[in-house]
Amino acid sequence: MRKIFLIILIIILLVAGCKRTDVQTKVITSFRTGTQGLELKFLDNAPPKELYYTEKTQVPIGLFIQNKGAEKAYGVVAFNFDGFKGLVKGSLDSNLYYGEDLLRISSSEGSFLEGKRVTNPNGDLMTFTVLAEPSPLNPQAEQFKSTIIATACYDYATEFTPEVCIDTDIFDTKPIAKACKVKDVVSSGGQGAPVSIEKVEVQMLPSGKGISPYFVITLRNVGKGEVIRFGQYKEVCSQKSSSEPNNFNIVRVSAFLAGKETARLDCLPKKQEIIKEGSFEEEGLFGYARLRDKIATMICRYQGELPNTAGNYISKLRILAEYGYTESISKEVLIKVPVPKK
Repeated sequence: MRKIFLIILIIILLVAGCKRTDVQTKVITSFRTGTQGLELKFLDNAPPKELYYTEKTQVPIGLFIQNKGAEKAYGVVAFNFDGFKGLVKGSLDSNLYYGEDLLRISSSEGSFLEGKRVTNPNGDLMTFTVLAEPSPLNPQAEQFKSTIIATACYDYATEFTPEVCIDTDIFDTKPIAKACKVKDVVSSGGQGAPVSIEKVEVQMLPSGKGISPYFVITLRNVGKGEVIRFGQYKEVCSQKSSSEPNNFNIVRVSAFLAGKETARLDCLPKKQEIIKEGSFEEEGLFGYARLRDKIATMICRYQGELPNTAGNYISKLRILAEYGYTESISKEVLIKVPVPKK
């Protein structure tokens, strides 16, 4: 009887051990999903919903910024409000102050906020509090409503790396089975950024004694804010060029096709076709797109031709869209005049 009991106990322990080895921690290897970039929030009671005005009143404004996307964010924050003289310069951290009432978006370790990654699946965040000084109130007024607006302007990017079928025998002249079929790539759920690459139309066009792959790329602004031109975040947030159309709704795109060697694609239209005013240096194979009603389409094409002897195979396509982004939050503050004591 004891022998049977020992056998049963050993079996139970072995089964339990097997179950334990089957339990594994799930490791997330890709964070390129979702449609968020930076998230902004006011800190609790900073600014307060209401306050009493005195000559020495200084209003705390606290901001929470988190990078909830997949890329690094470089940029600045600006504040706009009516009924205020402006920010109290003495309240600004010299490492944070960018000049012209702009505050630098940065982590404690660098000049940018890192996106989501294995070591930090929530993305970098920063918090800070500054002080603002209200303007003197009209003596005839008992209270005044002021709207405080915080605006973030920053550079960001979207990366999309789908697999595509390359077919050099587009007329089916070879009596062999094909490894894949040329078809469009449709993406949903975003790539961890406020601009999404929604669709890639794949085309194999005849060229000489081979073919030339073409890719028609559709981009969409799926975030809550506005797309701005890459590198122009300071100008936009400082309102130096808030009405300049060449600073809004523009995306720069580069693309690469992997094979025996990675080939960079030529993307169209070019910068000078989209930004028609001013003089700009040529940017080689970069393409530029202007979003209209939040959507833009552009073409990236293979330079030269792939010989029809190259066969039929699956290749990795890498698309990188670079742009700036701006988004605002606001809060209303009621400023009251203290009732004098009788």
